[in-house]
Amino acid sequence: MDIILKLEDICKSFPGVKALDHMQIELARGEMHAVCGENGAGKSTMMKVITGVYKADSGNMYLNGEKVSIREPNDAYAKGIAIIFQETSLFKDLTVLENIFMGHEPVKKVFGGINNIDYKAMRAKAQQIFEFLGIDKDISFDAKVDDLGVAAKQMVEIAKALTYDANILIFDEPTAALTSKDVRALFGTIARLKASGISMMYISHRMEEIFELCDRITILRDGSYIGTKKISETDMNDVVKMMIGREIGERYPLRNAKTGGVAFEVKGLSCPGVFENVSFQVHAGEVLGVSGLMGAGRTEIMQAIFGN
Repeated sequence: MDIILKLEDICKSFPGVKALDHMQIELARGEMHAVCGENGAGKSTMMKVITGVYKADSGNMYLNGEKVSIREPNDAYAKGIAIIFQETSLFKDLTVLENIFMGHEPVKKVFGGINNIDYKAMRAKAQQIFEFLGIDKDISFDAKVDDLGVAAKQMVEIAKALTYDANILIFDEPTAALTSKDVRALFGTIARLKASGISMMYISHRMEEIFELCDRITILRDGSYIGTKKISETDMNDVVKMMIGREIGERYPLRNAKTGGVAFEVKGLSCPGVFENVSFQVHAGEVLGVSGLMGAGRTEIMQAIFGN
């Protein structure tokens, strides 16, 4: 197996919390590798160490067999490592083209030796990347990012990573806010990336996606490495057992909870331009779920109720 990225005995602590305890993982060239664990298992911390957001307290990282030190995100980009977060980090008032080359625009010398941005070169490279991703007919270079949908913004993030010639991509809960149609489109893009030899790590709580897309899976628990298995040699029950450290009975046991009267009620709650006429009741002893895509107003509704 041709290992492109390796973490060895990585430790990272915050005040009162040991987030990573001798963590390890290996990513093979052209592999789709799932990283799985409960909330707080250390998945995001490990990814932030890989991409230079955090600096490990101890341990080693190897890239193509050579020991490397990644001090900041730009250092990770320079080494061909990029992450696609669940919530994009794009500048909403700038165009798609400006966003994907932000901070590393190609330049050309003009009269007097002054460097000017080479927009022709930007468009040429962007066109090549968009055609590769299959989005050249769907997203305009000149569109404002704020006018794009969630799925389109995610594609722009992927295109941005490819402008750095990234050969390692990390996806952090990429389908959490996507519709079923957008999820299938993303899976098609991932297939293109994999076929081109790009190595990927995939963080998700959605087991069905992991078993559809990935080659291997690494399980974390409480900041520690538990094990790595080939997807073809494990199943969901085995993975869940490794995640929680014990056998689990029924995945969806029948519950006969008894609820009482109305404990809290929201009626006709509105915030102009954000959400309108929201009404619901919460009964005593009840857990009420509030669901919707990113930007639907879930967080804003709860903040309004809380008084923010």
